[in-house]
Amino acid sequence: SLGGAANAILGIHMADPRARELIRSGLMAIQSGMTAHRLADSIDGHPTLSEAIPLAAADALGISIYS
Repeated sequence: SLGGAANAILGIHMADPRARELIRSGLMAIQSGMTAHRLADSIDGHPTLSEAIPLAAADALGISIYS
């Protein structure tokens, strides 16, 4: 969930059996005050499940490479 003009990350929602592996990355982004733009620009290994976090941020901003 994004909030305000600064694109602050207000929350992260996941529905997947492996979500427990990813939620830590989202929690760290929120606790550090990371914006959605900064999260979308972050780099994760490929192919990994964790790359879904910055891809989701890019999608929320409307800048997804898969749109």
